[in-house]
Amino acid sequence: PVLAHPLLYHLTTRELEELCIELKQYGLIGIETMYSTYKAFDELAIKELAKKVGLLESGGSDFHGANKPHIKIGSGMGTLRISSEYMEKLRKAR
Repeated sequence: PVLAHPLLYHLTTRELEELCIELKQYGLIGIETMYSTYKAFDELAIKELAKKVGLLESGGSDFHGANKPHIKIGSGMGTLRISSEYMEKLRKAR
């Protein structure tokens, strides 16, 4: 399980950290550190949170199949490209 687009929940840094710690008790293993709407400082902040609470990084292209045919899996809007390394680390952790 991976927490998707955590900045869209509009939580404070502390609230998001507490949420991640709580969700880890229920099996959370990753957090989306790359997302189409994130700025560089957003990405850095989520990467630091992932490291701090012991979560794997993931990325979200917002691919939803036929519902969003303009978005391909692994590459979101703009210049977003998600490395396959994220998936490999998640697979190993599973």
